[in-house]
Amino acid sequence: MPSATFLHLPPEKRARFLRAARAEFARVPYADASINRMIRAAHIPRGSFYMYFANKEELFFYILEVYHGQLADAAAQILQETGGDLFAAFAQLYDRLSTPKKQEDLAEMRAILQRNAGIQQGQLLHCIQLEEIVRRLLPLVDRSKLLLRSPEELEDMFHILINVSGPALAAALLAALTLPATAAEESQDVRLAKVTALVKEALVKEGSTTPPRHFTEDTILKSMETAGVEDMPEDVERKGIGTPATRASILEKLVSTGLVERKKAKKITNLLPTQAGSSLVTVLPEVLQSPLLTADWEQRLGEVERGELSPEDFMAEIAAMVDELVKTYQPVPGAAVLFPSDKESVGPCPRCGGAVIESKKGFFCENRECRFVLWKNSKFFTAKKKTLTKAAAAALLKKGRVKLTGCFSEKTGETYDATAVLEDDGTKTNYKLVFDNG
Repeated sequence: MPSATFLHLPPEKRARFLRAARAEFARVPYADASINRMIRAAHIPRGSFYMYFANKEELFFYILEVYHGQLADAAAQILQETGGDLFAAFAQLYDRLSTPKKQEDLAEMRAILQRNAGIQQGQLLHCIQLEEIVRRLLPLVDRSKLLLRSPEELEDMFHILINVSGPALAAALLAALTLPATAAEESQDVRLAKVTALVKEALVKEGSTTPPRHFTEDTILKSMETAGVEDMPEDVERKGIGTPATRASILEKLVSTGLVERKKAKKITNLLPTQAGSSLVTVLPEVLQSPLLTADWEQRLGEVERGELSPEDFMAEIAAMVDELVKTYQPVPGAAVLFPSDKESVGPCPRCGGAVIESKKGFFCENRECRFVLWKNSKFFTAKKKTLTKAAAAALLKKGRVKLTGCFSEKTGETYDATAVLEDDGTKTNYKLVFDNG
């Protein structure tokens, strides 16, 4: 399904993009369809494509789903024209699909199917929800024309009719096309025989491979110049990552932040990802890893410079992308393991078992979802003129209690000794005092 960003686009912009996509899928088979040609025809930056759809496949099946909706609309219209005659309506729908010359509005759908002849007949209707079709068409049926023993029988009849006629409707649509013979129409045995005939001899040969060389500063700078070039539109003003003036500073930034490190081996200094760098790539959304995003923003900045795009619209696009990522991106399971803390653990969290570490204001569980904390400025301790030290916190985490000496009594002004016991109900922490004398 498309993203919320796509669904909230202005109708004209959304329609323009879908027209370009449909035209591309109708022009060439799915495997040869080019995202670059789509975005050029739609006049949108490539980065925007990935804000709308995850990939080409998702876009393709969304277009099929739209077509399925149009077929359902046609069925509803015919059902009304036939006065609610269920069987007559499906017969007319079959006739309409099998006479393409009279249905110019189906020409684009037919072209897409023709270019993708390997699509199975049943796949044509797989995206639309059967229950949705039934819900839309049931009220239009004239029940008096059917011999029904109960109201439930109509819904059962509808399900059977759609399941039986669905493949037939798809077959009618495909049969209306003059499809050339393709490899997809050949039987599996025939294709296997052709492949087998090409294999004259098979040998098992033992050998060794050489791992790819690590990047040096020179080779990585060269790679940054051409990163993603093959997937970028031809009219992009600046390709690759960064500029000749900024690429070296980008590398230094990666080194200084601990994501990349320099390692010398045989007089050659290699650039290697650190554990933190590899972990970051693992959890980072794919769209943010792609050099295509950089090229897209450079292209949009060029439009701002030429007055073709306002700075406000440019920033609005970035804000929309960030908003979409925050709302839809799913965290990588177990990602916490990828970023181990370099801080010393005070003890195990009593709620989730995670590590509790010390900060300026207290002792916090590293698992942010847990929210367990022992505050240093807790009134329980400050009222007794005591401080929650690291040692005291460690005792509370390990044993659930800690011995306090010299506690100040606000009532008597004297001091006393007691044991503080930690109580945690899963949402908040409290303490109670236990005296040795009971």
